[in-house]
Amino acid sequence: MPALQEKAVGIGSAGADNRVAERYAWLRGAGHVKVGDNEWRSNGSGLHVSDEKASPLTFVALFPYLEEPDPQLTIATAPVAMSDLLLALVYMGPDGQVYWARRLQG
Repeated sequence: MPALQEKAVGIGSAGADNRVAERYAWLRGAGHVKVGDNEWRSNGSGLHVSDEKASPLTFVALFPYLEEPDPQLTIATAPVAMSDLLLALVYMGPDGQVYWARRLQG
């Protein structure tokens, strides 16, 4: 039976995002944000690529539209312009170590 291989591309957030936010203040939104006494929320989305052959890639983000703005809501909502977004490329090692980050947009 062949060994299971790690997915070449994944999406989501993880505790490693906090290490990126701790090292680069301009990426603090990528980490978990405290929203209550014992509640944390992650507002960033990550696209994880573990194989250089997994290209080209397209990343699609959905932003819900609200009829009325909700100041308590901690997620981005539509309408969104490219100037509202921060896009970064972060290079991390297999154990979550952060090697470098580069701002690509925003």
